[in-house]
Amino acid sequence: MMRMVGLGLFCLLLLGGATVAILIWRSGWPMGSGESAFDRAASQAVVAQIQAGTLVADSAGVVQLPAPLQKLSSDTRVYVTTSPAYGQCIAFPTWRGKGANVRAYVFCSQLTPLPLGQTVSLNLPVGGIPGGARSMPVEVVVERNPFTNWFYVSRSDD
Repeated sequence: MMRMVGLGLFCLLLLGGATVAILIWRSGWPMGSGESAFDRAASQAVVAQIQAGTLVADSAGVVQLPAPLQKLSSDTRVYVTTSPAYGQCIAFPTWRGKGANVRAYVFCSQLTPLPLGQTVSLNLPVGGIPGGARSMPVEVVVERNPFTNWFYVSRSDD
């Protein structure tokens, strides 16, 4: 173990900042954009539980995921919006920036597709809301439709 630490320090002196990034990566810290991976099969199981009433949204449309499922969302929650046109839409955030900046995969129960390239209003996490609310309708851009009933959306004010 001591020899490995010495080798790591030696590489740090020779390679500079690149070794620091490798050591951080090996310790499990996120690198790159920070966006969480999306697990469609497990997320679909959460959708089924919400539709069956096993998992229930609070009055703000927020579902706190149980511990084994929390990895499915970047903030351990999913967000439910009901729309006459798209049915029940359930958002799984994969990244959250400042304010209302967000990326998410969204399941919509109706087969009517969300309009690609257009903005839609969905219940999503927002920071800094007076009164401490955790979510509110947010205008997001529908970027793609990777699977039937699933959409990838984003918002970035920067």
